[in-house]
Amino acid sequence: MKIITWNVRGVQGIGAARLAQIGSVLDEEAADVVLLQEVAARGDLPARLREALAQVGLRHFHYSGDPLAERKPYGNVIASRWPLRPAEAGWAGNAPWPQLLARATVVADEGELDVVSVHAPNGSANGWAKIQTLEALTAAVIEAKQTPLVAGGDFNEPVRWIAGEGPWSAAAREQSDGSVAYEGDWTRKDSRATTAAKHRAIWHFMSICVY
Repeated sequence: MKIITWNVRGVQGIGAARLAQIGSVLDEEAADVVLLQEVAARGDLPARLREALAQVGLRHFHYSGDPLAERKPYGNVIASRWPLRPAEAGWAGNAPWPQLLARATVVADEGELDVVSVHAPNGSANGWAKIQTLEALTAAVIEAKQTPLVAGGDFNEPVRWIAGEGPWSAAAREQSDGSVAYEGDWTRKDSRATTAAKHRAIWHFMSICVY
């Protein structure tokens, strides 16, 4: 089973040419299950995306977006070559924006697999809502216990993985001696201002989730 996760960044919609490119890439990669993030809920994008995915063999489709949502009017997609059984409403518990956590069971010939398509909001703009989203996801994974489960998507952390140290958050700054510091405010390489305090808790929480 080949699973691909991809943040298609379609919060403002996706044009016909780019939608065709997405379908072409997934067809070339021969994906069996696809997890897509940031798909606009307002407008016809979910329907167009569903049709495009069906054309490359991903006929079974689940979408979590809510067009009536005041904030985060987008959602995630799970598409599969095999039938999907969407999770029951409310499975994400106290997640601030449940539409950012799509969940369904893939009913494959070899057995069932629980999959979650995740878009964790960034901490710099959404504060503790990011932690609450990760907590809701972690609770669901723990509850699944022995059920095979794959969670993939855009977690907005970490920036990269350091061998022997684990995830390196956006709050990390490498010192001249090779050590990593998580203090102070600074401007990142992409010229965006950031604050260590916004990221330290996320880094520790992600460490717990990973290990």
